[in-house]
Amino acid sequence: MADYTPFISAGVVIVILMAIWIYFDAEIHNQDGAIWLILVVFLNILALLTYLIFFRSARQIISLHKATNRNEDFLIRGQHITGKSGHGKTMAGDMRTTSGLRPDPKFEDLELMQLIKSGKLSKARSYLNDMLQLAREMNDMQGVANYGPYEELITIKMKKS
Repeated sequence: MADYTPFISAGVVIVILMAIWIYFDAEIHNQDGAIWLILVVFLNILALLTYLIFFRSARQIISLHKATNRNEDFLIRGQHITGKSGHGKTMAGDMRTTSGLRPDPKFEDLELMQLIKSGKLSKARSYLNDMLQLAREMNDMQGVANYGPYEELITIKMKKS
């Protein structure tokens, strides 16, 4: 009779690695990692495929901007300052440049500051780029100006490290 011990051991290692990966990936994407870990342990490839097909791809389709879920303030601000068409005109007129706009001294993005303070500068840069893109798409040039100091701070910290 053949000895299947190496194949069983390799299978166990693969399931453990899948379970660990899916746990952390689910937690990062605001899902319950513990449930997915348990599902992968018991259902193996079936649970992994379900997660990848239904939850990972659906999340990518639904989330047009990573920043949308991070800062609903932009969405609320956009509803109040955007004209009926919502395409570039605001009640204050066409805001295409930030010239003359200074950052609001009261503005702060606590999540971005936390990323910077914890040294997660690449994540902070990604977050900042998402917020700037969203502000530009909403023609919120004050929002763009507000994120200017954060951009400088991240650049300085990246040069130091």
